[in-house]
Amino acid sequence: MESRAIDSQPPVQGGIRLLIGVFITAVGILLSLDNLDVLDADQYLAWWPLLLIAIGVVKLVNDGNRILAVALIVAGSWITAYNLGYVRFTIFDLWPLILIGVGLGFVARAVGWKPEVNIGSGSSSTTWGILSVRKIRETSRDFSGRRYVAFMGGCEIDLTDADIATGPATIETIAVWGGIEILVPYEWEIVGEVVPVMGGFEVKVRPAASKGKQLIVRGAAIMGGVDIKAAPGRVS
Repeated sequence: MESRAIDSQPPVQGGIRLLIGVFITAVGILLSLDNLDVLDADQYLAWWPLLLIAIGVVKLVNDGNRILAVALIVAGSWITAYNLGYVRFTIFDLWPLILIGVGLGFVARAVGWKPEVNIGSGSSSTTWGILSVRKIRETSRDFSGRRYVAFMGGCEIDLTDADIATGPATIETIAVWGGIEILVPYEWEIVGEVVPVMGGFEVKVRPAASKGKQLIVRGAAIMGGVDIKAAPGRVS
């Protein structure tokens, strides 16, 4: 899947791109020096997980997706400790926990428990799509945001009948082995801050003609995808 964002990049996205650019350049320099027998690149490449920590700190400081930020910091710290010999197993050795989670999901659905729940209200509420596809139509006249999580499932969010009365609305997305699709009114300005990790993030919306109602979409697409599409909306 390909990743495409709008022309005006938010500061947090620019900072992350700067970190990745510096990291790739440094790796290239190290490998070149290693090929010339100037130094042993392996001694320095063991510190590569510091990139994950740095990205997590940037997102945390800039009030990004805090769940993703903490996850990146923890993962980076754990992998660094493993590379330096302080822990005996890497975080990737815990991948069978995913199977446990999937198995528990099937058991829960078999006994009638529905994992798709809404918690609270406003931007702090969370909608889950686990092993299923949630279709949500937001009609709030003062939509301020929400969190959507898709794990081996999907969320289809229709905002064409929603309105943003005050300030920018913020949506947090986490797509793991799943997909999240957001339909927005054509007149909204979209700011994309989703980080794809072996996944994709695409904004299929033309830049708004004027600065008006703004929707900020943050989060991560981990082996999944987040798509934002324009749909004929209500004209104010």
